[in-house]
Amino acid sequence: MKPKSFALLLLVVLTVSFAGWLLYDRLDEFFPSLGKDKVQKLATAPDLAQHQADRPKRMPLPPRNPVPPPATEAVSTDAQQVVLPLPTTLEQADAYLRERLPQLIEERELLVLVNLNYFLQKLVLFIDHLPEKSIPRLHLPLTPPAPGFVTLERDDQQVIGKRNA
Repeated sequence: MKPKSFALLLLVVLTVSFAGWLLYDRLDEFFPSLGKDKVQKLATAPDLAQHQADRPKRMPLPPRNPVPPPATEAVSTDAQQVVLPLPTTLEQADAYLRERLPQLIEERELLVLVNLNYFLQKLVLFIDHLPEKSIPRLHLPLTPPAPGFVTLERDDQQVIGKRNA
């Protein structure tokens, strides 16, 4: 916006604001039948309050895409899992993960992929190396699958092998 047009717009806004304030301040001069005291009475009239009280209350609309509440499973008190306190030192983290991870992961086959020796240190190193092009395999927090990633040569191009599925 150009400075001249901005100044003109500001002048118009200030002029209109001043005119409105002046009109309100001298309301009884311009409208003698409608003084300030009548305007205040209109704003706080008992009829207005009664009218607002008589209006029917609006019912809230249901959500457009309702989400069902999560299913709560009945857990017997004797089968409840014991929640261990969080470790306070880095040395306690591996033992805590060894006990807590089987409680959190239902599929036991996935536990074989997690290398829990110095897991947090390896995870930090792994995240630290993500922007680089290579990650040292010795410090991976997860053990790669046994056959490795299989590729095939087709028409002078490497494609993903079916054994990866």
